[in-house]
Amino acid sequence: MKKYAVLLSHIDNRMVIRLNNKTIYDSGISYKPVVFNPPYPVQLSGLTSPGTHALRFEFYNGAASAVKYQEMNPYRFAYRIVEFSPQGEVMRDVVPPVSIEGESVPCIWLPDKFYVIRCEEGACAFSEKKF
Repeated sequence: MKKYAVLLSHIDNRMVIRLNNKTIYDSGISYKPVVFNPPYPVQLSGLTSPGTHALRFEFYNGAASAVKYQEMNPYRFAYRIVEFSPQGEVMRDVVPPVSIEGESVPCIWLPDKFYVIRCEEGACAFSEKKF
């Protein structure tokens, strides 16, 4: 059985990860960028049975104070979805590494990233779904 994980490297302001509608990671709101070095792993442990699974990333751009609500607020999120070897080493990226950055008005949810995962015979195929 192959193992998969999300490796988080940068979160600014809030990221929520859901696997089959269950929250597997919630960074909470941080008004300072969080940089993980080495990247922080979030295991995708629900991929043990054959079938189709849903992996969704939600991004929120907050603000440090009400005074800044009229200003543009920068955001950045970076992660990789990887396959691990039985020894726990990263073997490969299963989708290209993701880095999302820009500016928006504060206190809004940004567009989600959504992946469909199809698992058969101990291996999974990941594909991004566009809306």
